[in-house]
Order: sequence, then structure tokens, then C-alpha cells
Amino acid sequence: MLQYTLDALQDDTLRRPDRVLLVSPAIALTPVATLAEIIDVFSLVPIPVLDKVRWQAIAPEFDPYKFNSFPVNASRQINRATRALQRSLREAEAAGRLAQLPPVVAWQSVVDATVGSHGLVDEVYARLHSPAHRLVMFDVNRMPELAGLTRPQTGALIAQLERARRGYTLDLVGHAGGGQPRIGVRRLWPDGRVDTTSTTLDWPASLVSLGHVALPFPADDPVYGFVPGSGRDGIPSFGSWLLRGENGAISISLGSLTRLRSNPFWPLIDADVRRLAGQDLAARGR
Repeated sequence: MLQYTLDALQDDTLRRPDRVLLVSPAIALTPVATLAEIIDVFSLVPIPVLDKVRWQAIAPEFDPYKFNSFPVNASRQINRATRALQRSLREAEAAGRLAQLPPVVAWQSVVDATVGSHGLVDEVYARLHSPAHRLVMFDVNRMPELAGLTRPQTGALIAQLERARRGYTLDLVGHAGGGQPRIGVRRLWPDGRVDTTSTTLDWPASLVSLGHVALPFPADDPVYGFVPGSGRDGIPSFGSWLLRGENGAISISLGSLTRLRSNPFWPLIDADVRRLAGQDLAARGR
């Protein structure tokens, strides 16, 4: 969507979007992703022992909507796409076209093992200079009992963004304070103003952070929901599976079942999208 919008800024035959909405967008991958180009060369060698080189990971398939196995070619394609997007951003900035960019609103977990969160900040929002552009960042669980388990670097980006000068609006979703699980939203405007909004949502005690695949799905999603009882037609959602045992006892890693696949704070995104869509429709007189 962002690439299309950048193309539309210099191509009048393309309809310009009124707004760009991004959820866990792939803007920049980790440097190791460039190895996919090298590994892919070995996959062309017709030697049976190298067949598995075509795959970055091979796992049992139980997800009805996405593959658990990951081909090297997919990594190569997304790496090329993100690099092309970064070139387009640099070119649009140099040509002064970013001032014409419609409002960009993105929702991102500060912890994202798939695409990272620094790319969105450094490659996109660092180039945007209007309060209409807004980044919504979901913090980690900062309850005191988890302080000794959480890696220090997981919250480093939040601290960096709070201190930095910004040309865009930043929403931080995290603990409201007082050592309580209640969630609040702090809006940091480019001019230094800070607004605080309370919510009725709490951090679930068992969740350390959100993540790449979690943001677009409600906590009771019939497939990805983590809330006990989630599912459909008597089949529990595998997001709610809780299996314990020794490593190697089952055909998938126990760790793959603890990765969060749905969002306890989905109502915030849902309400935000509805409000923005309503504004844009009203502006068009619909």
C-alpha cells in the first residue's frame, strides 16, 4: 500500500489514497535476510542433499491461513520488495514529494521478531513532518514481577522515541502507571504536547509482549485467539492451546505454541480504524 501511494505521487493515472493504514508493515528486514540471495543460488544445484536449502524452515502445517514452513524464495522476494520501497522513500524525499503524502497511520509492536520495528521508525516516520502522520506503538508488559525476565533492549525503542524530536504524532500504548495492569494511551504531539487517554483494558498477566502476527486479530478470534474458550464448532483455537512437556515430544516446538497470535488490545485498533474511515467518508460527502 505504501509503495503504491508513493508511485501515485508521480503517476496521475493512479488514484491517490485518502489515507495509508499499516499494521506490522515490512519496511526493512534484518541484515541476515540478505543471505537469502546467496542461499537461493545453492538451491539451483541439482543435488538431492541440497533440496532442503530451498527452505528456511520446514514444519508441520496446521494453520489454515498461513504456512508454517518458510521457503527461502519468500525471504528473497520480501527482501527485494523492502529494498525497493526504501529506494522509493529516499527518492520521494529528495524530490520533495513526501509533503504530498496522505496521512500515514501505523500500528506496530515494539517487539517484532519478523520484520523488526526500527525500520518503520527510521525509514518511514523519520521522513514525515506533519501531525497528521501517526505511529501507534505497543509497549511490553512492564509489571514489576516480569522486570527480571524482560530483556532490557525490548523497551529501548520506546525510551528513544520519547526523547527524540519528531515531526509526526506518536501514540504509546502501555501501562498507565502505579504498578497496575491497566492500559493507557499517551499521545505525544510534534510540538511537545502530551495527551493521556484511559482505557478499560488490562495487560493479561501471562503476556510479555505483542508481536508481528498478533496485531490484526482480536483476542477471541476463532483461529488465533488466546482467550480460553476461543474457537468454533467445538474446535478450540490453536492460539489458545497450552501444551506442556519435554522438547521433542511432539512434532512442533513447544515454543511455537507460546507465540502470541492475537491482540488483547484489538478494540483500540478497531475503534481507531472506524473513526478514521468515518472521517474520510464524511470528507468525501458519503
